[in-house]
Amino acid sequence: MRRNKALTALLATGALGATLLSGLEAAAERGGHSLDPTDSMNYNGYSLRNDSPAALYVHLCSDLGCARLDSHFDWITVRPGKATAEQVYWGPGESAGYAVTSDPAAGSARRCLVDAAAKASAPVDVPLSSATPC
Repeated sequence: MRRNKALTALLATGALGATLLSGLEAAAERGGHSLDPTDSMNYNGYSLRNDSPAALYVHLCSDLGCARLDSHFDWITVRPGKATAEQVYWGPGESAGYAVTSDPAAGSARRCLVDAAAKASAPVDVPLSSATPC
């Protein structure tokens, strides 16, 4: 008898937990996100396209004005006529800031690409020439 009560309590707890998680996921998806941080619906896709005649370098920023570069990433070389596919978390108050430069080692001037306040319906093609002063 005791074993049946324990099994019933365990099953009820599992069912309640599954129902709670399902409700939380539904609420998150109404806002456009998923509870799973790796779910692609949480990210905007960008094709950072080098439309200049020389190689350019891009780096994910830690803040909107690109005053700090994200320490988890390195400079990415984008050859002329080529593109790099990037994904960035989107949402109100979020920024997909990318610093763009012609030579990161020489400390040449940076320009910035920024946009991730809303969910993009498809991957966004971003020409690097559209970067503006930070």
